[in-house]
Amino acid sequence: MAGTGSQPEELHRLLQDPGQLQQALQSNPQGFINYFQDLLARGINQPQSTLQSGPDGDTPIEPSTATTSSIKSEKHPDPPIFDGNPLKWREFKTQLRVKLLINSDRYPSPQSRLAYTISRLQGNPLSIITPRIIRGIIMFNDYEDLLESLDTAYEDPNIRIKAQRELRTLK
Repeated sequence: MAGTGSQPEELHRLLQDPGQLQQALQSNPQGFINYFQDLLARGINQPQSTLQSGPDGDTPIEPSTATTSSIKSEKHPDPPIFDGNPLKWREFKTQLRVKLLINSDRYPSPQSRLAYTISRLQGNPLSIITPRIIRGIIMFNDYEDLLESLDTAYEDPNIRIKAQRELRTLK
């Protein structure tokens, strides 16, 4: 990573592909971390499009004075912390998806959505996910991939059969 210079495009590409990110971390972990921290310190992680030109076409206008709105959506309630109770798994997933949809402006990147999702886990679900966090980087494409990995542990494989049985009983 040290030889790449200040190429935020490469960083964005790596963050979009967990396989390449993991390879970069394994081949030169300290170099990658230094590169990433340097980019963050210089503010290169912010998109260039946040600066707009003024009326003369040359003077940049700060985002707060530009016509784009920087007002965040109203905070939707957090889903309860999921502790591994399989009976609460589907409810948790639904509430998490609603939260991240309603407050999508508060969690604009996959890593921010993943970090939020992990903050709502404790106990066994957190211990299942922890090996996929390498040096602070969460190795999933997005929160749906994380939920999918937890589905194998907490989703009821017989849910359809049980629902059909209950329907027959009601008839």
